[in-house]
Amino acid sequence: MKALILSCNTGAGHNACAGAIQEALMARQIPCDIRDGLSFLSKEASRFISEWHVRFYRSMPKLYGEGYSYAERLSQTSDDESLVAKFMNLGAKALRSCIASQGYTAVICTHLFPAMMLAQMQRQNPMPITTAFISTDYTASPGYEAIAPDWCFVPAPELIPLFTRPAIPAERIVASGIPVSRAFQQPGDAGAAKRALGIAPEHRHLLVMSGSMGCGPIRKIMKHLVQRLPDDVEISVICGTNRKLSRQLNHLVSDRQNVHIHDYVDHVALFMDSADLYLTKPGGLSVSEALCKRLPMVLIQAVEGCETYNMRYCLDKGAALTAETPAAIAELCAGLIDDDRTLDAMRAAMSRLSGRPAAEIVCDCLTGTEA
Repeated sequence: MKALILSCNTGAGHNACAGAIQEALMARQIPCDIRDGLSFLSKEASRFISEWHVRFYRSMPKLYGEGYSYAERLSQTSDDESLVAKFMNLGAKALRSCIASQGYTAVICTHLFPAMMLAQMQRQNPMPITTAFISTDYTASPGYEAIAPDWCFVPAPELIPLFTRPAIPAERIVASGIPVSRAFQQPGDAGAAKRALGIAPEHRHLLVMSGSMGCGPIRKIMKHLVQRLPDDVEISVICGTNRKLSRQLNHLVSDRQNVHIHDYVDHVALFMDSADLYLTKPGGLSVSEALCKRLPMVLIQAVEGCETYNMRYCLDKGAALTAETPAAIAELCAGLIDDDRTLDAMRAAMSRLSGRPAAEIVCDCLTGTEA
């Protein structure tokens, strides 16, 4: 077996999922490469689509949400192939050439765009390969109806009906969970993690993130948080690629010794191990990592769309809480950070959701070693 994983640069979650699968495959001595699926259209198209996705997502969340809702309605009422699927068809020939020249025998997609491209390729000129799609959100997003993988891996058993399609055999829809890197697969030592980050082990620690793009009303929430939380509660804010947010927060908290502002970091797992509470937007990978770490969450509805379903799942499972306004979210965090009874109940709820690492389940299925 030689695997090709197709991801997309429209947010870090898809790439993180791809990395988790690559990690698991290579641990089994299976050669595996990751490619940007949109690059088979062209490098320019990939850059354009990714950059505009980030702009809409970060700066125009309402418009993004309206676009997602429109796409949902369209996918439910139209039997015609979508314009997006037709556009992805333009990369099918280049994708087929890559697979043939490199000798790949399995192609795994962590985003719908390359999954659409792969489906078009297989319809036009099938290749003797195994194909797979991994959902990185707790819903079947618009466009799912256009794909036809041999395997479909979904986040939870109760979500299987959302992914059931005539083109995908029911026995090939597997509730694996969302794959996360080994660093996130179980909780670490909180005290050791705090010491590694320069945080006193006896202090409570609130971790604040809003995805790799730093979306949502973080600045507004932080204005309330710094007024509500005492000095013995440490706050770490990871701004990702949003340098404007980083500058604004550094100015806002310049006189606070217990608030630590970070740009993009590559050791998020260590921050999660050190945290008592996690304030974040409900990206599919973000909440999946937190679920594996048993890290209680307060969720921000930064952008409507697939993240609305991610939030709903976590709230329904007792793994997270939320509030409507920045002030109310800050108030919730301030009350929750010292509420051991509620935090323990949330951790217990997360434990009930745990199982085998999702990446291992995916690899078992693809290699024919599933139980």
